[in-house]
Amino acid sequence: VVYARCGFILALGALPKFMIAGKLKKLLSGLIEATKITVKDVTMAEARRDAIKSITRISSTVGIERHGPPDSVICEENINSVYETFLKAMEDYTTDRRGDVGTWVREAAVVGLAEITAQALQVDASLIQQQYCEKMIFSVLQQTGEKIDRARVVAGETFLRLLYHDPPVPYIPHREELLSLFPEKDKETLNWASAAECYPKLMPILSLKTYTYPVLLGLTVSVGGLTESLVKHSSHSLNTYMLKISEDEEALKAISDTLLTVFNNYLKVDRVSLPLLKMLDFLLGSSCFELFTQQDDHPFSLALLELCKKEITRCGDPQKLLAAIGVYCQLVQFSGTIRGKVLLQLLVLLGHKYPKVRKNTANQMYEMLITYEDIIAEENLDEVMTILSETTWDGDDSLEAIRKVRNQLCDLMGVKKPVSKTSAKPKADKAGEDRMSSYADLVGRLGY
Repeated sequence: VVYARCGFILALGALPKFMIAGKLKKLLSGLIEATKITVKDVTMAEARRDAIKSITRISSTVGIERHGPPDSVICEENINSVYETFLKAMEDYTTDRRGDVGTWVREAAVVGLAEITAQALQVDASLIQQQYCEKMIFSVLQQTGEKIDRARVVAGETFLRLLYHDPPVPYIPHREELLSLFPEKDKETLNWASAAECYPKLMPILSLKTYTYPVLLGLTVSVGGLTESLVKHSSHSLNTYMLKISEDEEALKAISDTLLTVFNNYLKVDRVSLPLLKMLDFLLGSSCFELFTQQDDHPFSLALLELCKKEITRCGDPQKLLAAIGVYCQLVQFSGTIRGKVLLQLLVLLGHKYPKVRKNTANQMYEMLITYEDIIAEENLDEVMTILSETTWDGDDSLEAIRKVRNQLCDLMGVKKPVSKTSAKPKADKAGEDRMSSYADLVGRLGY
């Protein structure tokens, strides 16, 4: 079915101009519909990609005329719908057993945006509305920072093509700054597939507030990714930039506010939120926000704590829970009441039903207390450290027994004991435990 649909879609894109004349509205409408993600067709990424390619090809076949008939050529009446379709396709992050198949659609959309823009500029630059031009540049720059090499190459080459296009593309924010950051020779020499080359080039763009959000969003999935070389080069580049601005409160606030915005916009969206937690753990652990730690209850720390709590509420993903533990332990470097709030969250996780989560929490809390000894009363520190290190948190003891030990720590650390929401409503059937509390489920979810 998929290949049949792809064949028909590509055939429509290959129609000659005389066959399209008088039928362009119907043709565009059908192809635009084919680019949309529906529940039924969610896995048909190839068809969505080919629909984008066919729209691009048809636009080239019929040409662009500002006041031309909308049923025969691309004109001011229908060009906006083409831009909207391509920009919407840039948000396709569909995945299946083959991986991120949405990248095929995004690559086709990047090429399509460049083609339709180049054609429009040859006719009348005013055909391109400012909102579409800005969104196009933002979307393309986001792709240049993402994790898939091929997608970065397509996006990077397209970005430089648009930046140096003649006649110039209108409404590109901070054009002069971008021209200085990316000299024309980069069109031939910059290897976008190389993480070691492209990420250092992207970092200065973060200082241009208009571009901070899309570039940081693209970087998130790379810095918090899984590929060792990609993580190494992207995180090193970001850390180098962050340390450069570590004494500049305004620049640091711009980055921190953007991180919070990204987090808030992608709450419970695992594609972004999981790597974002890993990236935040890395940045906080690299002393990038040390300037903020000098202020009691800095707004950034409090907002980040609340977002982390929302992200892992009712969360059954061990990987995300482990990432959140790292962020919590880093947040104790901030002074004020936030320390008590962080300790409460960590102690809640110390009584979690997943043994792996409990053990990881205990290990990280132990390391945290070695670094920040002033978090709890000095007379209780040794006893707390002993309990954390000597208790078998992932052993065969019942959850009730584990939580008794956890509650002992609460008393020693001066933190209110967590109350299980389910304890007030005991289940009638106690015969079978929640499957998620078993090692078998945990091992399966962690992929071991």
